[in-house]
Amino acid sequence: MIGRLPVVLLSFAALAHEQATEFTRARFEVIVPLLRQNRYAEAEQLTRDLLARAEAQVGPESLEVGRILTLLTDCRFRLGHREDPETVGYIERAVRIKTQTLGADHDETVQTSLVLAAALHNAARVAEARAIYERILAKLESGATVQSPRAIEILNEVAVQLYEAGEHGRARVFAERALERAERLYGPERPETAHVLSTMGFVLQAAGDLGGARTALERALRIRETKLGAENRLTIASYNNLGIALVNENQFAEALRLYEKANAAREKILGPEHPDNAIGLHNMADALTGVGDVAAARSALERALALRLRKLGEIHVLTGTTLSRLAALNLSQSQLDAALTYVGRAIDVFRRTVGPSHPYYLQAKALRAKILARLGRTTAAFGESVAAARQWTEHIRLTAQTMAERQALTYGLSDQLTAAELATALALDQPELGGAARREVWDHWIRARALVLDEMTARQRLVGRDADPELARLHWGLVDERRRLARLVLSAGGENTAERIAEAMRRKDRLERDLGDRSVTLRRDLRRGQIGFADVAAQLPPRSALVAFVRFRRDVPAAPKRAWVAAFVLLSGEEEPVLLPVAEESELEALVRDWRSRIAMAASDPLRAGKRAEALMRATGERLRRKIWDPLALYLGRAERVFLVPEGALHLVNFAALPTGTDRYLIESGPLLHTLSAERDLVPPESLRRGSNLLALANPAFSGPSPRRPPGAALRGATPACADLRQVRFGPLPATAGEVREIARLWPDANPTVLSGAQASETEFRAQAPGKRIVHVATHGFFQGEQCGASRLVGEAAGQSPLVFSGLALAGANRRQTAKEDEEDGMLTAEEIAGLDLEGVEWVVLSGCDTGLGQIRSRDGVFGMRRAFQTAGAATVIMSLWPVEDRAARDWMRALYANRLSRRLSTAEALREAGRSALQARRQSGRSTHPFFWAAFVGAGDWR
Repeated sequence: MIGRLPVVLLSFAALAHEQATEFTRARFEVIVPLLRQNRYAEAEQLTRDLLARAEAQVGPESLEVGRILTLLTDCRFRLGHREDPETVGYIERAVRIKTQTLGADHDETVQTSLVLAAALHNAARVAEARAIYERILAKLESGATVQSPRAIEILNEVAVQLYEAGEHGRARVFAERALERAERLYGPERPETAHVLSTMGFVLQAAGDLGGARTALERALRIRETKLGAENRLTIASYNNLGIALVNENQFAEALRLYEKANAAREKILGPEHPDNAIGLHNMADALTGVGDVAAARSALERALALRLRKLGEIHVLTGTTLSRLAALNLSQSQLDAALTYVGRAIDVFRRTVGPSHPYYLQAKALRAKILARLGRTTAAFGESVAAARQWTEHIRLTAQTMAERQALTYGLSDQLTAAELATALALDQPELGGAARREVWDHWIRARALVLDEMTARQRLVGRDADPELARLHWGLVDERRRLARLVLSAGGENTAERIAEAMRRKDRLERDLGDRSVTLRRDLRRGQIGFADVAAQLPPRSALVAFVRFRRDVPAAPKRAWVAAFVLLSGEEEPVLLPVAEESELEALVRDWRSRIAMAASDPLRAGKRAEALMRATGERLRRKIWDPLALYLGRAERVFLVPEGALHLVNFAALPTGTDRYLIESGPLLHTLSAERDLVPPESLRRGSNLLALANPAFSGPSPRRPPGAALRGATPACADLRQVRFGPLPATAGEVREIARLWPDANPTVLSGAQASETEFRAQAPGKRIVHVATHGFFQGEQCGASRLVGEAAGQSPLVFSGLALAGANRRQTAKEDEEDGMLTAEEIAGLDLEGVEWVVLSGCDTGLGQIRSRDGVFGMRRAFQTAGAATVIMSLWPVEDRAARDWMRALYANRLSRRLSTAEALREAGRSALQARRQSGRSTHPFFWAAFVGAGDWR
């Protein structure tokens, strides 16, 4: 929690009102230096004397009295009496006087109202504080805001209020607005700017941006040490704040040094019994625990609790945070009864102060579930953990609506997973919990999986459905910013490239947040976010099964704390799912890596992918199959169709290519398999535009002229591993032109749209893809992983946005370094693709190498082109998991479209039959049946 520090809200000029007396002005000139010297008790007494004199001379309801009451409140805040009824009474009276004399919307009244809101919040009168905040927020959003510098203080205070209310996405928006104005008005090295930087640091920590938080807090500390000195109360606060950031990065010794420095200075100024000392003691305990000094940590926490109980009472949010920390410490030492008592008290405090949807409350609930599990109270532990996981998911879903995508992906992840993983482990390891527990856990994972993808897709679809001009302005601004970012990452160079990329990413993030904030008020259909187990089970077709993999840590007494992958299995018509362990995550990753390495060997030299290479691949494939398929097959019964929801490394496996018997594959002997991005893919959208016609793009003129951007609005694609994408040149793909001609001949309607040569450009693709039924792209794809040095370097500047490192090479790609500002650069990144409107597109077929690869994120799948096209609205993406040989790819695509367009098979059936026909043709002709040749392509999304 942000340590609220008093801010001098008045200036001598403000008090020198026409009603003020010479006596008042003289006393004020004495009080301000006392405050700066930390002589708060003397300042309070003089202010009380000043108040009595002013009441007698100018009347108890005068504006001068209102300003003195505000100053008196400031003194009492500094003395630690923030929540006292007397303090609240003073500031309430000040607000009433200023409202009567200046008006409710005057900047001074607004600012004093925020002080009242802070006092009410400290006094646990959260609803009243929130009402004040809402009124001021509405005024700010209406545009009728005060001017700097008070606008900065108001924006900063609103950010604090939102932070403390748990609305971390919106808090960041207001903190950024405050910081931008502060730097413009005061300059980057002023204490006033440092005050906003401190707020920004806490908000960034809450949003999961630990690197950004540390940068902001280090900058604030440097300013305050330089301008104010080491023993100033604001500098002390910065020592403490930076210490918190260091603890979050596990740099405990460095954090401890800062805490000790802060605590010594604070006690010197305030004395050992001041309640603010509890802040330092509470935080120091985290650092002491980190360095292994548990006894000292316990002593610090117990002293902090005593101070808070004496000064704040039991029912105060700060008391609750110390109780919760003591519970965690006792749990780590296996003192379970004490831990349970402390956490019970903390939960009661948070319920009565910040409410049951606040992160503090949810963290405490998850902690109690862990304690109950350690005590062997399995049923109670499961109930607590699954309830906390559900509440976390809903909190994250709502918060993500006002966040940029990369921020939403990290927000609340560890807290949500703590509860969900415990619930999963209990449902798996404690069979007495029964089928109802397995249903509840799976229901959570269904709601939590691909949550951020759903949010980004909802924003995108709303743009095409709503005529709101502001929504459209934000959308097209975001489209332009994505183009600029892509150009910087893939084409630009020079000394300032990293700084320019970072600035472009900040602008993009801000537009994403503004778009999300705007779209929330316009949304009418939020059903996709509410789909759960019952909805999915009802949509499971007859004679089919659903298999969903989940990653979790088995943190219960029955097993050590390790990452595992488990699988849920549900047969159509059944009510209770099965949950079974698959393997440790590290073991599974190794098996997938070995199998894919054999595929890569065939890709490196297709002419040598003969019987010996296939035998080596089969050996590794059989080991993988025994782990990820054979245990499941025991529960699949006679299911004719199996839907798979992968997790982690399993996203990179085509299950149909797993070997069976002596020379067969699962595609030949097993059920029909289809991959879903999330279980919710089984539930059709309530309304969906239907596209028409075919767009087929092939053989772009990579070295041809770059088309002007309109105003306003062999192996395919194998790039060298970790090559600098700004320097890679793409070779021509003449054979792809024949592929799209064959597909166009199969198209039942007249005049499909075919783009090739110079027409196969970014401009034409953006213009032609929306509204189509099928979009077929046969060109080079590109992807670089996090391990690549160039990607890491640029990725740091780009905020680790994986979508800038994958995409499609189109016309002019080899001229991107020389393209002018008004020309396309020929590199269509996944970041740009995500901004297209492809709702109604049935298939996007990416006929190139490695088009299904990307960075894998827990819960949200693969971040690359498949993610981008799904965000844009495509129902199904058909892509490759490894490099594809040109002739084999052409034959496979011909079979795919014949099955879909001529035989009218479902997506899942068309994919299987294309693979089967390619495999059988190779077997009948005596050629190698290595999966490299026939199993590269997979589909993800709608199976119909």
